[in-house]
Amino acid sequence: MLQVTNYEPQSTMFKRLARLHYRAAELRRQRKWDTASAVYRTALTLYTSMPPTKEVPSFAAAACTWLNLALTEKNNGHFDTARRVFQDGTRFVQELMQKDLDVWIDGQNRLRSRTVDATSSSEVQVACKWLATLLVAWGLLETKLGFRLRAKVLAERAANLDGSKAKVLSWKVVQGV
Repeated sequence: MLQVTNYEPQSTMFKRLARLHYRAAELRRQRKWDTASAVYRTALTLYTSMPPTKEVPSFAAAACTWLNLALTEKNNGHFDTARRVFQDGTRFVQELMQKDLDVWIDGQNRLRSRTVDATSSSEVQVACKWLATLLVAWGLLETKLGFRLRAKVLAERAANLDGSKAKVLSWKVVQGV
């Protein structure tokens, strides 16, 4: 018989977030956008009222929720709301990065820290990838709305944080601005 060792039960917060995300995904499949948005918003309130999950970094879980909420709003045709969600989500993730990792993005979109080592840690790199993913998705929304310059600026910010996002700058939809 196979025995599992070093098994730790999942945290309450993680289980709750997983259930909420699963429920919201079901609602999205059913095209119940408003209800799915409400479920994602419920998940977002947990980030400020419950302890962080031990299974997933807080910035990754939050970025995933903000991204899904923004995409749900976009799918529902609420483009201005989707834009605000992307704005709020990037702000929230950056605040978590500063609080949890002691790093921040300066006015030139460069990663900063009080310690030299912090900006190169794997945790910071993961946080930057999640933030960059939010920025690229936001930029793609802006292209859909006809704001190619905004999209290019967002893609440039994303590329500064995560080099793999630089390829977005070569896409026709953001070129020629």
